[in-house]
Amino acid sequence: STIISAGKFLKIRKSDNQIIGEVNGLEKPGMIQINSTGTKAYISRSSTASSIYNTIYVIHLTTMSITKEISLPMESMISPDGNFLYVSGMGVDKVIVVDAISDSIFTEINVSEMPMHIAVSSTGNRIYVSTMMHSATGSSVDVIEKSGTSWNRIAQITDHRFNMLHGCDITKDDKYVYVSSRNIDGMYQ
Repeated sequence: STIISAGKFLKIRKSDNQIIGEVNGLEKPGMIQINSTGTKAYISRSSTASSIYNTIYVIHLTTMSITKEISLPMESMISPDGNFLYVSGMGVDKVIVVDAISDSIFTEINVSEMPMHIAVSSTGNRIYVSTMMHSATGSSVDVIEKSGTSWNRIAQITDHRFNMLHGCDITKDDKYVYVSSRNIDGMYQ
């Protein structure tokens, strides 16, 4: 759990709802992704942070300490095998692939303008990224395919009803991708 305005990341025991660990001093901690072994948490800054979208904190969950800060962006999603962290680089129009073992950037994939949320298929071989802008069409869902240790954007799903796409998720059986969007003048409804 994060407490954005207090700059805290909390570890809460489910059996009795007791706080058993915390990390303080984070700037506006927001979205959380935990690796498959449960040893690390990746926490991106909230969109309310003054130095918006430029850091992901890596927290060691046993010691509840910051092990690294990765300077990047908007949202992150861990691969099903826990080997990679996918980060939407809203300010650079890329999906950044981070090696979750070494916490270093593995590669970067060009996507449409202002990538937002990411959905990863159950096999980890397809990545869907909702983007707020696309020069020709307005918004798109960019489809990235992983083959071995390389990733390539293979498609852009567009529709005249897409307007400033934001959220993105996929069903467990990989049959459907869901997206949400903002309204025509950019305000949430």
